[in-house]
Amino acid sequence: MAEQQMDTPMVFVWGFRIPKENHDKLVDLLTTGHGGMDTQRMHPYLPYTKSRHFFRPEDGGKTEAWFVFDEVDDQASYDAMKEFAADYAKSPDAATHQKFYEEVAALTIEGKFPTPVMSYEVVECRVEFQPWKYRAKGLERLKRKQKTSD
Repeated sequence: MAEQQMDTPMVFVWGFRIPKENHDKLVDLLTTGHGGMDTQRMHPYLPYTKSRHFFRPEDGGKTEAWFVFDEVDDQASYDAMKEFAADYAKSPDAATHQKFYEEVAALTIEGKFPTPVMSYEVVECRVEFQPWKYRAKGLERLKRKQKTSD
């Protein structure tokens, strides 16, 4: 099992809750703050193939549960990032990045930056689809074809 995991995609899931009134502040911080999406786009050392953010209203709309999914291709990519991160932690930029973590933490109900949970994909269970608009067109063609063959 461990050898299979070396080449298996991984996902880091970050979960936290915020008061609803912090929604726009968090989106702004994530998209423009040092350490947010702009920083991720600028740094090729990050092994993510995809980073996605989701939320859902809770407590009658007073709070939001947020989930961040960072996908990584394989263990080797992740290990390379960890090595870089160890060096980065000693750089002058690290203090600015730490400020980003503190700003995110201040917006959460928990009052701390979330700790990610890392999981391996079960590749045998993967299903990938074309975007719905293309699948919907294909289904329409199939329905028309079935009607004409009846």
